Amino acid sequence: MPPPLPPDPIEPCAPAPAMDVALPAAVVATILSRLDVRSLLLAAAACRGLRACASHALVFLPSFHLLEVALTHELLRPLLPPNPSLRSLRLDCARLEDAAIACLARAGLHELLLLNCDNISGRLLCELGTTCRDLRVLSLNSLGARRGLVVNFSDLQELLNGCSQLENLRLALDFSTFDDPNFGRVWASASERLSSLEIGYIPMTMLLELLVAVTEGQQCMDYVKTPVFFPSLQKLCLAVDFITDHLIGSISVALPSLTHLDLQDAPIVEPNSSSDLTNAGLQQINPHGVQILKVYVLVASPVLQTLVLGQSFTPVLVFISFGFPMEAI
Repeated sequence: MPPPLPPDPIEPCAPAPAMDVALPAAVVATILSRLDVRSLLLAAAACRGLRACASHALVFLPSFHLLEVALTHELLRPLLPPNPSLRSLRLDCARLEDAAIACLARAGLHELLLLNCDNISGRLLCELGTTCRDLRVLSLNSLGARRGLVVNFSDLQELLNGCSQLENLRLALDFSTFDDPNFGRVWASASERLSSLEIGYIPMTMLLELLVAVTEGQQCMDYVKTPVFFPSLQKLCLAVDFITDHLIGSISVALPSLTHLDLQDAPIVEPNSSSDLTNAGLQQINPHGVQILKVYVLVASPVLQTLVLGQSFTPVLVFISFGFPMEAI
């Protein structure tokens, strides 16, 4: 018997079985649920079957991380359907405005990281305080930086009052917009679990006002029931207009549990020797000697030339840079 002839290349082959026949939908859904968001979106563009499965997977994703591209609200909205399982959201918000706030503030979130929030106003803070009661980690960059947008003190107040579970707070914005007589006191309502606080810029006068309120609260704790400020705070990162001996001393007294201090000065004018950081101020770091303290000080003034630490302190690791980025050290 002669061997069978090879198939005619011109003759169309039988169509491939549909994906839902070749692979059960439950298996496809399980595979897609393990992909990152970018890979999931690429898979959705392959065929109708994967598109349907990807749309279904978006409803159950515990994390939605998409920092490689900035989407508009119209493109983002269908990718973030109601999802009770969503716990972590990371986005580049360069093309988002206030209309997207309802899409960003999700009730079940534990982590929210938003970059380039220039076109979003302080209303986002207010909405987060109202909606995201279980938020643990919040990082916002350039909120309301576009001219004409407002970030009010009441927005910050609502955030601190509402997000009572915060452990890590990073607000990379100008805190001078929160200049209010109650600025220092409002932090008494911040989460007692807060262990890390990063602030973009704060005038030294406002920071000292906050530290005074913290110190007064500590002095009254024994005989008057007062709000507790920062009982768990271990890391503080911020930029101020001037770093002085008085400021270092106030931080050391008000926040004795700090293990990491990152200070950067941003002076409008060059500070003189009487208002600059000196060895006397550095020797006030870690006066309790409870554990090693890491301190990063980025100073623009050349006044500070030497570093002498008291021998009675627990070893202190201090990085000093004279107007250069920390990476250059």
